[in-house]
Amino acid sequence: MAYAEGGCYCGKVKFKAALPAFWAGHCHCTQCQRLHGAAFVTWVGFKTEAEVIDPEEQFKTFSTGIAEQGFCQNCGSTFYFKYTKATEQKWLEVTYFARANFINDPGIEPDQNIFYDSHAKWAEGAFTEGSGQV
Repeated sequence: MAYAEGGCYCGKVKFKAALPAFWAGHCHCTQCQRLHGAAFVTWVGFKTEAEVIDPEEQFKTFSTGIAEQGFCQNCGSTFYFKYTKATEQKWLEVTYFARANFINDPGIEPDQNIFYDSHAKWAEGAFTEGSGQV
C-alpha cells in the first residue's frame, strides 16, 4: 500500500495516510488563519487509514468545539485537524493534514477555496507580476 507522509517542522511528530487522498483545498476561515498565522491553509483530506506517529509524545490536540486541532508542542507546527461536529457525516470520516507538511506528493492538487467569505483581504493580489517576488 502506498502512503503520503509528512511531519512537523522539528521532525518529532510524523504522520502517514494511505493513498488515495479524498479532498484537497484552501481554507480561508478565520480559525485556520489564526491557528496558522497565514491568509489560508491548504488541507489534504483522507478517508483512508491515517496515523500520527509520536514516539516522544509531542503531539497535542485541542478542541474548538467544531474540530480537533493537532500540533507539535515542541516546534509549534499545526498540521492536523478532524471534524468532531459537522452537518454531514462524510466530513466526520476525514482526517486532514496541512499540505505544507508533506515530505512526499499526496497525489492530489487543491481545487477548491472554502470559507472564502472570510478570506484575508490584505492578501488579495499578493502574487501579481512585479509584487516583489524573489
